[in-house]
Amino acid sequence: MPDLSSLTESRRARFLEIHDVIVSYLAGEKVGLQLRLARLSYAELGRRIGRCVTFDDGGRMLGWFGLLPGARVTAYKRKDVASARDALSQGGYSGALGAIFRTYPTIETRLSQYLLTARRDHALPESRVAMKDAHQYFLALCKEQGLGASDWPFCVEHRGIRSLNKWVTGFYERHYDAIVERQYGTVAKVKAATGTGQCSRLRARMPLDIVEMDEHTLDFFACLAIPTPKGVRYVRIRRLTIILVVDRFSEAILAYTVIVRRKANAADIVATVAKALGRWTPRVMSLPGFDAVRRGGLPSELIDALAACGFNMLLMDNDSAHLAEASLSRIGFMAGCAINYGKVAHFERRPFVESINHRLEIAFQRLPSSTGTGPTDPRRKGAEGKAVTYKIDLQAVLDLIDAVIADYNTSLPTGNLGSTPLELLQHYVEDRSIGFLPPVLPPPLPGMPPLGLMIETVRVAGSLSRGERPHINFDRARYSASWLSERMDLVGDLVQLHIDEDDISGLFVVAQDGRPLGRVHATGTWAGASHSREMRRLINAEIDAGEMVRRSHACIVSDWLAKVSKTAVAKGKKGDRLAVAEAANQLAEASRLGHVPEWREPTGKGHAATERTQAVVSAPAVPSVKTASEAAKAHTVAPRTRFFAIN
Repeated sequence: MPDLSSLTESRRARFLEIHDVIVSYLAGEKVGLQLRLARLSYAELGRRIGRCVTFDDGGRMLGWFGLLPGARVTAYKRKDVASARDALSQGGYSGALGAIFRTYPTIETRLSQYLLTARRDHALPESRVAMKDAHQYFLALCKEQGLGASDWPFCVEHRGIRSLNKWVTGFYERHYDAIVERQYGTVAKVKAATGTGQCSRLRARMPLDIVEMDEHTLDFFACLAIPTPKGVRYVRIRRLTIILVVDRFSEAILAYTVIVRRKANAADIVATVAKALGRWTPRVMSLPGFDAVRRGGLPSELIDALAACGFNMLLMDNDSAHLAEASLSRIGFMAGCAINYGKVAHFERRPFVESINHRLEIAFQRLPSSTGTGPTDPRRKGAEGKAVTYKIDLQAVLDLIDAVIADYNTSLPTGNLGSTPLELLQHYVEDRSIGFLPPVLPPPLPGMPPLGLMIETVRVAGSLSRGERPHINFDRARYSASWLSERMDLVGDLVQLHIDEDDISGLFVVAQDGRPLGRVHATGTWAGASHSREMRRLINAEIDAGEMVRRSHACIVSDWLAKVSKTAVAKGKKGDRLAVAEAANQLAEASRLGHVPEWREPTGKGHAATERTQAVVSAPAVPSVKTASEAAKAHTVAPRTRFFAIN
């Protein structure tokens, strides 16, 4: 029944009068008297019933709406194709487009196919269909059917573009799902999958029932402070990527990881989940006085009952980094959860973590180096240079990210009905009547490696006939130890390596039957300095490209850090933005993992000029190193004790 409140009293009474006649007629009753009282004939009664059973364009029956006065149940249909009229005449072309489609159905069929596929007959498909192109194709189809200059649309000023525009708009509305990606982009297609009125079957009933994880690129630039003999130089780095783990029920952020690389790898995913399963350790702020700004925190840090808790289901993006065996098997086993993968780039499956990413971006967009909300945002202009101008250092940015995330857990999401995420979790922990039992994980089984370690299987190398003692080759480096050199019986056997990808200077070896064998260390030019697997990959790539040469009795990691530092500074002076960003990002990732280069006087003679300055990684200061001047320290916002300079 339609809404009758907008009708006048007389029209409302007339509607109800006809309604009662139709109901009685369809019930098989005699309606002769009712028809006379209502001043209706049987023919008019049949016409009114016909209006009610008419279907609209969407295939729905109009029903009682057809009885409303003035309600249009069918579109106007012109019988003949319109032709040219007198020059001073007004109008006369109503329904001209529909008449052409009915007279020449091929035009409508081919034009509809073009709008759906963006392909004209057998031509290559276009990226999208612009209105101008659709109009030109429509005119070409009309000419093929023999329409001349005296026929519509050629006889009017704009050649029917307004009528066609209205028809194309309606066509897109009726076939929205088929054209949304091509016409409006992937983001619009994904968003269009939401708001369909169908609720997700994955509904969290308690905290930690469902946890969502996603990675997001932060829309601002930062820079890295590099100490040089002539003071501290700042070079721009690429935008950072943040990985969030969010509880769907409370909308609380459980853990996060910040990386400098463009894409996260499997080790980053595993490390982030490992943080969510343990007690969170708050970051030690590098900026003086910034601790006072940080409010709130993460649940496992502030609520003892939620430390070392698992969850029932983990929603992840079906991306290549997430499909590694370590993510699937070890995360599911250690966290005691089911892993739910979705389609690539379908962020609507994880609405809460996507919403939180958007809310965090609003805070980060206040930075002067923000790239704004899109390519046309005026804040994007000069964002890279502002990161260096205002010395938005990496360590300060990491402080800001930690503070913003901690503050978010004390905010008021709309779905929590006036409670912050931390308050909601605390309430469920303390109120026993709710029936929430924190899913505390059992102690790790003896011999089980921590979740943060990657496990790979390799074969022990060596040769008895050639006198080559047992060793392990891993990522193009040789690993050995005194205990391994005596185990000639292990040559050719498969062993498991427990790998901390943030520091692969040493590995723990386990036999295939589970017996722990011991720890091995990198030898040769890889010895003597901790380094990540990512750094090893970058160094090997430069060696293969001939951009770096191994020096005997020298630490290749130190040489690489010194080389990249000087490259970043040198390219920055020349204005090579891509090269400086690449070098600075490599240094920034190393700095994030604690591998901070320190400068010292060159030792020995005969080295090339490019090798005169070497960097030592995470090592205490040596006597030949002099502390940087107070003037040099004053130009940086990073921790002052980390910088050294050559006099």
